[in-house]
Amino acid sequence: MGDLRRGWGRAGLIALAIFASAIDAQAARKTYPIGPFSDEYHATVTVEDSSEVFRPGAVSVFDSKTGKRIIHVTAEELTVDVAQGKVTPNIKQLPYGEQSVLIYEDFNFDGRKDLAIMDGQNSCYHGPSFQVYLATGTGFKLSAAFTELAQSYCGMFQVDAATKSLSTMTKSGCCWHQFNEYQVAGDRPVLVRSVEDEVAGSSPLGYRKMSVREKGRKRKITYQLDEEVGHLQTVLAFPLKEGGKSVVVFQMEDETLDYALLTADGNVEFSYVLDVVGYRRGTGKDELPDMRLARGGHNLQFKNGKYTYTIHDAPDRLGVSVDFDKRSVFLAGDPTGKKGGLAQLQHLKLMPSNLQLESAGSRP
Repeated sequence: MGDLRRGWGRAGLIALAIFASAIDAQAARKTYPIGPFSDEYHATVTVEDSSEVFRPGAVSVFDSKTGKRIIHVTAEELTVDVAQGKVTPNIKQLPYGEQSVLIYEDFNFDGRKDLAIMDGQNSCYHGPSFQVYLATGTGFKLSAAFTELAQSYCGMFQVDAATKSLSTMTKSGCCWHQFNEYQVAGDRPVLVRSVEDEVAGSSPLGYRKMSVREKGRKRKITYQLDEEVGHLQTVLAFPLKEGGKSVVVFQMEDETLDYALLTADGNVEFSYVLDVVGYRRGTGKDELPDMRLARGGHNLQFKNGKYTYTIHDAPDRLGVSVDFDKRSVFLAGDPTGKKGGLAQLQHLKLMPSNLQLESAGSRP
């Protein structure tokens, strides 16, 4: 053995070791065909031969006519599901489902199908990320702008061929999501609408804050009730006779009693917590102003500056009156759609901290 080593020399032994290592690396990897997905192109994926979910590997795309490799993307982490000796392309279960290593689709709506090749798990929360190649008259060209959409959000972007638009989603924890919509101009995606959906955070518990920014317009912020997250318990709800609006009185998970006037599309036009306590203005108070319930449970009243709000729940009077400067406006409720009643507030085991029960003789 010593003679053999002396015969090879030091340089020869190093070359032999490198060659043996390369053979071992090749033996530890397997190559699978992808598809078929096109009459003009075919592809393969080579991954480490292990039972790990995330495996290092590479995706190669070939011109079927010439056999020439035209795209090669390496990755530290690929997710590959092999069935009957091959890998299925064009799987895109968004945002969190399975996404294949190769997606063949028209991303820029020019009538030619483009390629998205998985390059690892670099998108949000260790999700799949892609390099995007747009089809040209002479082949494919890597697009930095489209690739950015498949890197900085949650997984691959969604393509809507009917509206010729693209959309992305990203999130932070359970309670903040961003949804973006893009139109394509000059082979570049252009942001036209962005919606941020936030639960809690700067919003009080039980409300969902929606921030919408559209191209050429000012940002618009709206609020909606979130019964599931806020664990809201409805006390009284009824539609108004006019305007398509509705009224709801409810108790939050922290036992705060609240009132909200909702528009036909579910947005909160006015509420005790947002507008009286001050969360809509960013001036929420720790000490809540009182709501007062009349004896008998027919009237619930609270003040907002010079305005006095009274929710009426009597057999002959259902609605909301707003009194100010010796004037009064009454929003009549539709009793046919009424649910619940204010009287139940007199019998709660855990009384809301902002609710005061009026004694006999007092009438809010």
